Amino acid sequence: MPKWLIVVFVFLILVLVGVNGYLFYSYFAFKALPTPTPTPTNVSLTGEIKPGWQLPQEQNYCSNSYYIVADTGIFEVQLSDQLKTSPDQGFASYKNLTLSLSGTTSKANNTSCADFISVNNLTATTTTPNQFEIQGKVSCLPNTDPNNCVKVFQNGNYYIALEGITSDLTSFQVGDNIDVIGSSDDTFDFAGNPDITAAILTTSVTKTQ
Repeated sequence: MPKWLIVVFVFLILVLVGVNGYLFYSYFAFKALPTPTPTPTNVSLTGEIKPGWQLPQEQNYCSNSYYIVADTGIFEVQLSDQLKTSPDQGFASYKNLTLSLSGTTSKANNTSCADFISVNNLTATTTTPNQFEIQGKVSCLPNTDPNNCVKVFQNGNYYIALEGITSDLTSFQVGDNIDVIGSSDDTFDFAGNPDITAAILTTSVTKTQ
């Protein structure tokens, strides 16, 4: 075998050994350390409880989650196990009430939309649900005949039925931006209208720019 071929062969072996040695060293020297679990923080807040569909949808709030709208921000909330009288109990009975609450921060899990506050104590400072104001547009209810548009109020990806004497949308065009003031209507037939996320008993409906 020519001497130069032997030199090339030895060189290639050394390169291969060097590369594998570097990879072996890098694996142990630069292996990422596990991310430490954040320590829960105690929080106390006062604000109004709102379902996600009542909040601006560009913030990606989840329609079925509940949030406290406080002076310091908007935070998803869940009842801690010690406050629940049944496994599926949530904040629905506190919708649009003003509460003072305390709890601890928790990471997102399979029952939440994102990180949330696990509420350990709460006190309602109002007993009558507050009216709320919400902006959106007039749309046609999906899965209906496009030639026979059933007009509904749309906020983000959510379709909302308007109820009451001020809820008539016939004078509005599809695509009109509107401002709605009212209260949540939990008596609506949601089972018969699967595309409807929520219903509002309106006080006023006005067109906006």
